[in-house]
Amino acid sequence: MPKLQIKNQKKLFTTLISLWGHIPGRRQKQFLLLIPLAVLSSFCEVISIGLVLPFLSAITNPQQFIHSGVGIFIAELIPGISEEDVIILVTMIFCLAALFSGLIRLSLLWATTSISHATGADLSNDIYRKTLYQPYSVHISRNSSEIISAISNKTNAIINCISFI
Repeated sequence: MPKLQIKNQKKLFTTLISLWGHIPGRRQKQFLLLIPLAVLSSFCEVISIGLVLPFLSAITNPQQFIHSGVGIFIAELIPGISEEDVIILVTMIFCLAALFSGLIRLSLLWATTSISHATGADLSNDIYRKTLYQPYSVHISRNSSEIISAISNKTNAIINCISFI
């Protein structure tokens, strides 16, 4: 790995560690709940990818598939099933696994996006609150549009960083 990439990863990691302390406890719990959802999503993805070969085998060469290990296993599992029904069953299992995997991935994407934007809103509110409660002399010495722009840019950068992870 190039040194620059390692240095950027270390910087990102230290930034995230310091940012974690500023995130409200409710959001921290929500982020921790994303971990099981991500694991479930990965597991479903592996299963759906693993079912591609049996599905393609059943579609391209049904006779060979029925006499292969998976076809024999299904025939032994469900006695009296016809050869056509084995292929239909494999197709349905593949379609259901792909659909379920897609739904889990969409759920993970929705949850990650929602939590990262809610966290950005929380951090933005805290920043605005701290800015507004500064002494009057600080407000006079600064340009308000520059402060608002800086806060918006920093908050958007944080949201993008959290969403990226």
